[in-house]
Amino acid sequence: MGLFPASGGPPEPTGGCFLSHRGLGEASVWTLGRAKKPALQEKLEVHKRACFQLPVGLQSPGEAVFALPEVRGKTPSPGLWRPTGSRKQDVLEGHLAKRYGNIYTIWSGHMAIVVFSGYQAVKEALIQTEDFAERQMTPFFKEAFKNKGIIFSNGQNWKQQRRFGLNTMRKLGLGKKGMENQIEEEAHRLVEIFARAKEETGLPSPLDPSLPVTTAISNLICIVVFGYRFSAKDEKFQRMLINLNYYMKFGGSFVYLSILLLYELFPWLMKYLPGRHQRVFRALNDVTSFAKEEIEKHRELQSLHDPQDFIDYYLLQMEKTKGDPESAYDEENLAQCIVDFFIAGTETTATTLQWALILMVAYPEIQEKVRKEIEDTLDPTYPIRYQDRVKLPYTHAVIHEVLRLKYVLIVGVPRQSVRDVNLYGYHIPKVQNSCRPDKV
Repeated sequence: MGLFPASGGPPEPTGGCFLSHRGLGEASVWTLGRAKKPALQEKLEVHKRACFQLPVGLQSPGEAVFALPEVRGKTPSPGLWRPTGSRKQDVLEGHLAKRYGNIYTIWSGHMAIVVFSGYQAVKEALIQTEDFAERQMTPFFKEAFKNKGIIFSNGQNWKQQRRFGLNTMRKLGLGKKGMENQIEEEAHRLVEIFARAKEETGLPSPLDPSLPVTTAISNLICIVVFGYRFSAKDEKFQRMLINLNYYMKFGGSFVYLSILLLYELFPWLMKYLPGRHQRVFRALNDVTSFAKEEIEKHRELQSLHDPQDFIDYYLLQMEKTKGDPESAYDEENLAQCIVDFFIAGTETTATTLQWALILMVAYPEIQEKVRKEIEDTLDPTYPIRYQDRVKLPYTHAVIHEVLRLKYVLIVGVPRQSVRDVNLYGYHIPKVQNSCRPDKV
């Protein structure tokens, strides 16, 4: 039984809603305020079914190639399979899993996609993670990410970037007390921004927390990657966030799925046609340029003898592996790794926090219980630490309930099998190439 009502989300106020902050410090309360602008809740809405998708090649919808349950009827359009969508899409996917089982095939154009739906099926797929280690390198992804970085690369390049990234993040304090202190400092700055919104008018005033929350999360990434944070008024930093946000919104739209399909069919043509995909490429190039400017600043500082951040460690690794023909450490990979950190860490965390705020606003009785538990358990001058979760069972449960109720990533970047796989009695063949080759 969840802490929040079984309806699956907060009530939708008429005319839209923005967050309004009343009071300061420990007695702070969040309430729903009316606004004519689109509701923040609507901006954040995603469907909530755990799935794992696996493109398995270019086949004909008429061929029964996998002995898997196959969705029958007319060939699905790109809109059938969207990474984010409405509640109708959630219902549709739930219906498909109930009808065809937890592993089934759908089609996007001429590409078959094996869907793992539900905890057990996804768990089994993740246990055999090496079998599904590669990303689907479509013409669109190749053009956008050049098989560089961590998220959108394969083979030896992916292995080296991932291993180095994990090891370096641990050196920089990931999961340790030092990182917790940085998170605490950024959280204090965020609370101050919320408080100033009230002080400016002296009255409870509507506040859209999207930009402050996104800026705070992005600055945590900046501290680890660049060694310092940026001011919210820094124009280059804000332009980078705007471009990053444009890509993330595009990735969750119907247009994105349509363009992916068109790129599959006509990659040699789409490179030259105008459209939103060209705007996306420009946005990603701007984020990459921002990263390269920071890399150049680190080169000029020449702090390799005493590395302080991710760029320092990476440049040092480039020096160590210079002349090694097997090395994949270069500036292009470094820049793309930085972009990957922002793609993977900013939108997901910021959206989760915004959902948490909305749920606290929509259910003030739960907000009050959380506040009371914190006040009764901890010293008011004592900052909340991760280790305090054992003292705050109700607050801990509420956080988990938010993650359960409104998780933000329903479908990740598609993967493909690197060898023949047998799962739940079904045969999934190795994929040599899941998209048509570029003709240019």
